[in-house]
Amino acid sequence: MKQIVFLVIFLLLIINNFSLAQISDTGLVGKKCDANTDECTLADFISAVQRLIRFLLILGYWIAALVALIGSFMMMLGGAKRDYLDKGRTMIINSLTYYVLLLLAGIFFDLILDFLKPKVFTGY
Repeated sequence: MKQIVFLVIFLLLIINNFSLAQISDTGLVGKKCDANTDECTLADFISAVQRLIRFLLILGYWIAALVALIGSFMMMLGGAKRDYLDKGRTMIINSLTYYVLLLLAGIFFDLILDFLKPKVFTGY
């Protein structure tokens, strides 16, 4: 069962024409900074952390949806086996719980990182 889950995740991430890492125009990390120049600021670092967290959250959403889908198929195709029905129900409840936790984590990290991002005063 675990091999099937990893195969589906591999197919979703690798074989598709899009990449989840390309959330924005600048990619996952943002602009490239050299050690010789002072181009990168704290705002660039926080922006890169936000992109990384959003990427991990999107990946987590897909995994939670996939686990719920597998649990629903186990419940539908379980037939008279009580064990499959219980495992499917447990998988669906766990995936919904993880989904809600991921949503709360996304809100929490956005609030913290927006608070830490430097504010630029443009004047009047």
